[in-house]
This record gives sequence, structure tokens and C-alpha cells, in this order.
Amino acid sequence: MSELRHNDNMNYFASRSAPTWTVPKPRENHAPSRLRPLEIPLPSLPKRYEQGDGPPPLAPLSMIVKNDSTARILDKRVMRGPPKNDEISLQLYYVVGWSDLPAARVAIQAQQIHEYVSPRELEDFEYKLYLER
Repeated sequence: MSELRHNDNMNYFASRSAPTWTVPKPRENHAPSRLRPLEIPLPSLPKRYEQGDGPPPLAPLSMIVKNDSTARILDKRVMRGPPKNDEISLQLYYVVGWSDLPAARVAIQAQQIHEYVSPRELEDFEYKLYLER
């Protein structure tokens, strides 16, 4: 019996008649609508590329970072910072000197080192420290 019910459920939609479709009739009181041509402007094709068209060539690419400062990193130190929550805090500092001012030296926090030395100088210094290990 359950097998019959299962088959009945499967044929439920198949046993229904196909829907009937109706086409709306035009209204009798209204004048027939005028069809207006629809214009879609298409841009003309761009001119063909010729050698030398376009922007000027780019400067050659280089993997070497620009060294635009006389500042040099002399040392890297961890020093005491301001206490936080009554605990000692340690901060990383770089000792910076200048090649044209040999007596001038200053300790700079690691977060502000790019304000004093070029990225290339920092990269070279860190690479030398890595090789020493």
C-alpha cells in the first residue's frame, strides 16, 4: 500500500493539465502606440597602435633601494622605555651617526628610524647583523 502512495505522489504533477496561456488583447479606447526607433550610439574603433605611440618609456627597474642620506646606523640597542602599568618596558633603539658630521650621534626608536636613514641603509645594517650570527 505504501508503494502505491509513493507512486501516486510522484505522478501528482504529471497528472495535472498543462497551463493555458492567454495573450492580452489591445485596449479599444486607446490609439495604437507609435514605435520610435531606438538609437544606440556606438563609438568608432580606436586608431591602430603604432610603435612610439603612448607614454614615454619608463626608467629602468632596479632592485637596489635608493641611498639618499649621509646618515649611518652604528649600533642597535635595547634600552629601558617608559614604564607601562608599573612594569619595566624595553624598547629597540638604533644609534645613528652621519658621515659628514662624525661627532654627531643620536639614539632613535626603531619606529622612527626611516625618518633618519634611507631604507637601503637599514637593510644593509640588518643584513650585516644577520651575517655576524
